[in-house]
Amino acid sequence: MQGYAWDVQEPRELKVVSEVPLEAKQPQRSQWPLVALLALLAAGLGAGLWLTYAVTKEQEPRQWAHEPVFEEGVSVADKEAALRKMNEISRAVFQYRDQMGGGQRFPQALDELMEIDLLPGDFSFQGTLSHRPIIYRPEMPAAQDPALWVLAHDRLYGRRANPRGYGYRQGMIGAVVLFGDGKVRWLDEKEVSQFGALNDPMAAR
Repeated sequence: MQGYAWDVQEPRELKVVSEVPLEAKQPQRSQWPLVALLALLAAGLGAGLWLTYAVTKEQEPRQWAHEPVFEEGVSVADKEAALRKMNEISRAVFQYRDQMGGGQRFPQALDELMEIDLLPGDFSFQGTLSHRPIIYRPEMPAAQDPALWVLAHDRLYGRRANPRGYGYRQGMIGAVVLFGDGKVRWLDEKEVSQFGALNDPMAAR
């Protein structure tokens, strides 16, 4: 009886010993997937911030694309002087048209304005901006809108920072313009590109 009892109890003792909690047997979960996910999110955030910065940096110069920039010694004072001179020419040209041109014809050359004392005899027709003779185009087509006809202009050439952020580019960066309706305006770099006469000196006197 004792031997039989011993045979029965032996597996019970082994069963009790073997009942270890399952949690203790399971291996610990790796933290690498979480670390990899966080690293991926950080990389994406960094790329987004860099892209935003790059786009903003590239667009900064374009914010000033329509603002006149005076290079190579041309100042705001020179621009104002150019506007004053063109306004004097405008007054004399339209006075000539109204008094001697039958309300329609402009003088064929700006020098005529000095010959009839509409401008002083020592008046200079050299452009303040270009340092060259002001370009004058009196033959306005009958069907042309006077407000869009460039009657006279003084162009400003210079250099500006490249919008892409490196180097410079040269060309026309503005002009003081007398239109066929008598208005005098400063045109910035974008506006001058809209008027063919400002880009074609052979078409003007």
